[in-house]
Formats: sequence, structure tokens, C-alpha cells
Amino acid sequence: MAGDRTSNDTGAEQAAFSAAERVISRALKKRRDLLIEARNWHRLPSIADALRIRGRHGHAAVRYLVVTTDRSRITALDQQIRDHCGQRVAVLSLDPGEDAQSQASRISGSIDVVVSTPTRLIDHLRRGNLDVSSVCSCVIDAVVADGTGHFGADLQFVYAKIDQGPTTTAFVQDLGQEYLLGGVLRRPLSLSEDDLQAPTARSNPSAHTKEQQMSDLPFDPSELREKIAEIVQEVHEEADPGEMMAYRKYARKYTTLFNRGYVFGYLIKQAVEGGSTRPRSRKPQRSDEPSPDHQSVFVSVGRNRRIHARDLITFFTSADGVTRDDIGQIKVLDNYSFVEVATGKAQAAIDELNGKELRGRKLTVNFARKK
Repeated sequence: MAGDRTSNDTGAEQAAFSAAERVISRALKKRRDLLIEARNWHRLPSIADALRIRGRHGHAAVRYLVVTTDRSRITALDQQIRDHCGQRVAVLSLDPGEDAQSQASRISGSIDVVVSTPTRLIDHLRRGNLDVSSVCSCVIDAVVADGTGHFGADLQFVYAKIDQGPTTTAFVQDLGQEYLLGGVLRRPLSLSEDDLQAPTARSNPSAHTKEQQMSDLPFDPSELREKIAEIVQEVHEEADPGEMMAYRKYARKYTTLFNRGYVFGYLIKQAVEGGSTRPRSRKPQRSDEPSPDHQSVFVSVGRNRRIHARDLITFFTSADGVTRDDIGQIKVLDNYSFVEVATGKAQAAIDELNGKELRGRKLTVNFARKK
């Protein structure tokens, strides 16, 4: 039994390893920076793959960097690259435990890959022993980063010595630790351990069934879907696209790609718990017929004139005696719109607003024709 269990565990690990290789390989082909959750380092694919090593380049300058926070991993990383590439590349390990001057003599030759801690790498850069200006690809092992911020500052120093931004693959203990890297990643693709697992491991019913996962959620999925649909509809019908674009640009500037999902989730949670969006009835909005106490009014202007629902609200409430409560559904189409107005005030509003200008255009305002 023990032997069977060991065999099964080994098979599962191999499947996870192969799945990780496939996922990372697809991402590398897009030449994207990667941020990879790596609690189980031994399951990760070859560092040489992550470096995008193509073979010897015949230049004196270093082309590939592997920077690790864990000195004890230097030898293993060095060996992994050598095993994968053989004689195709020249690898140099800079162990902080060795004398820097003796390492300098080895640096004088043609080196393709350097494996080092950031402090020892910076030491050689300051001495002028190394030239990293031509580095095209980096792997950062920050699985054991201490979180003090020194590692990120060291990476910034190293990257400042590189002429063109290299493609980077970073391994961290948790995806939330991107801040440890000093901002050297450029819009990285984040891959969690779940993303790297084999499909059978992700869908294994003995681990977590779909029903168990649903029951563990802190919200009712159907209610949340309705709330999100409600907010999306409100954005489409009432929000000013210019304002939304300004907010969107600002949010993207000050929210990292990794954190945007969390921010969105938090705002949705606030909307659900606090009711920050106005309650709306879904069925009346999908109906083409006005409510019994309202009449549908045609307005000869729409989206093509950069008109939005709130513009029409302002336009109609400018009529004598018409308030916001007198206005029901608003449908803004490309060239014209429909506004529901309280039955007792619709005719007076039409008489006052027909022929009036909005955004430099004289409008036709009258009762909508029944289909």
C-alpha cells in the first residue's frame, strides 16, 4: 500500500510538473514577464526554459541573469542550467561565500549566464568586473525574500545597468509579494499554483467538489450575478463615457494588474452590502412598454451626439413642473432616445421642450409612436 501511495504521489507530481511546463511555455512564447507562485520549487520547470536560452552568443557581455535571495540554491540552479543546456552555454556562479577577487578572474572569459545573489552581483558591477548591459532575459528567485525592501532596491540597481528592459520571470512564495521585486516586472502575467496544476488535479472530486466550493462562498452566486448585471446596465445607461474613461485611466495607473481583481471584488462587496447603486427593477427595463403611469416621449438625439441618460434628465427637468421623480426609464439609442414621463406632465413637457436646442441641435420632442 505504501508503495502504491508513493507511486501515485510521484505520478501526481510529474503530472503537475508537466502541466506547469506547458502553461509557462505558452506564456514565454508571448514574451511576457511572468510572476509565478512557487511554494514547491522542485516542481518547477527548467530555469533554462524560463531564461529563454537560445545558445551561445559569442559576445563578452552576459546575456542571461539568475538572481536569487537564497545562497543555498545557487549550486542547484547552476547545475540545472548546465544539465539542460550542456556545452551550449557558459554558466558562472557567484557564491557570496567565495572570494570576490578569485571570482573576477573567472569573469574575464566569455560568460552566457550568471547565477548570483543580488549583493554579490552588485559587488562585481561596482568593481567593473561584469557587464550586464546586453542582458535580454532574467529569472528572479524571490521565494525566500525577507520582505525588508532591500531585495527590490538591489534589483532596481541591477536593472538600471541593463540597456534594454529584459524579459523577466519571477518566482515568489505568494503572488501578493510582487512588491518585493521593486517594480522591475512590466505588466506581468501572474500564475498561481492552481494555474500550474494538471487539469486532473484541479478537478479532482476527492479534493473539493463543485458543490463544496459553492457552499464555501461568502455570498449567494445568483444574487451576486444579478447585482453585477445591474451595475453593468447602470454604467451603460447612465454613466458618462468620458468620465468613466478618466476614472479607468486613473485606476489603471495606481492599481497594479495583480490587484485590480481584488479592488473590483472589494467594490462589488461594498455595493452588495451597502447598496451603493440605486435599486433597479430588471423586468421593467427590458420591457418596451412604459409603466402605466408614464408615457413614452420621443427625443431626436442620441449617443451619436454624445448624449447620455443624465443629459436627458437635466433637459426634461428644465421643463416647468417636471422633477426627477416624474421621469422613468430612459433608452438612449444611436440617433434618438425615449424618455418615460409621468402621464400628467408629459404633454406640458413636450409643448415646452419641442424645438428647444440641446448641444447646439434643435430637437423634436413628441409622443413616441406605438408599435
